[in-house]
Amino acid sequence: MAAGLYTSLIYFSSYLTIITGQTFDISNQGLVSLSNHSIPEDTEEFIADSNSITHVYTGYFHGNLTSIISISFDGNLISDVDDYVFGDVPTLEEINLAHNELSWIRQAMFSGLHGNLTNLETIRLEHNDISNVSDYAFAGAPNVITIHLEYNYLPAVHRHTFSGVHGNLTHLTTISLEHNDISNIDDYSFSGLSNVEEIRLNNNNLDKIKENTFSGLHSLLRLFLNYNNIDTVQDKSFADTGALEELNLHDNWLESISECIFDTDDHPTGMTWHS
Repeated sequence: MAAGLYTSLIYFSSYLTIITGQTFDISNQGLVSLSNHSIPEDTEEFIADSNSITHVYTGYFHGNLTSIISISFDGNLISDVDDYVFGDVPTLEEINLAHNELSWIRQAMFSGLHGNLTNLETIRLEHNDISNVSDYAFAGAPNVITIHLEYNYLPAVHRHTFSGVHGNLTHLTTISLEHNDISNIDDYSFSGLSNVEEIRLNNNNLDKIKENTFSGLHSLLRLFLNYNNIDTVQDKSFADTGALEELNLHDNWLESISECIFDTDDHPTGMTWHS
């Protein structure tokens, strides 16, 4: 084990790229692991894309790494990330784990052991093998703005998938869930997300939109439900979406749509309707 670590460190010293002392880029090096001791303390952007890393272990970012604002492991073979692994980076604003082999997002994966990741704004998890997201999985990032979960294998959205432990994710504005296997959304799954402006649910397996599917989305501007199997939209399904500007329902199995889905005499003024 020690010999392997030593080899990795020598490999870093030969091939790493550091730009102005702030970007630490070890992409495309065939790495299977890394050590936090190799990361300069003034690093702001950490990039380890397109390697062969399979696991992000606790301790990778332990130490005096208080300037990092983005961490990227895009395009590796990562199937697991230890709980609290990012908790030692309080300045972190973006985590990119796209194009990996993650299957389960646990509650503590984006949490700090001694506090929340209050600066984290963007979480990229697209193009993985994710079929399970634990309740409160993003609660440790209470100020998150954008969550990317597109191109995975999620079968459902549950009541507390996007819930906070001590409050709602009130800064969240964009949720990308397109190209999954979602066939069910629990009632009130988005309730309390008062600032969400865009939800992408196109290219899934939804067959019904229920009255309380989108309850509480008072700031929602754009909703994409195209390319599903929807044949039923219950009355008042969009009663809480008075700010809606664009609704995409085309390429479903709907024969007709009642105006009662808005619980008003007509759809919101100025809304673009695609059905």
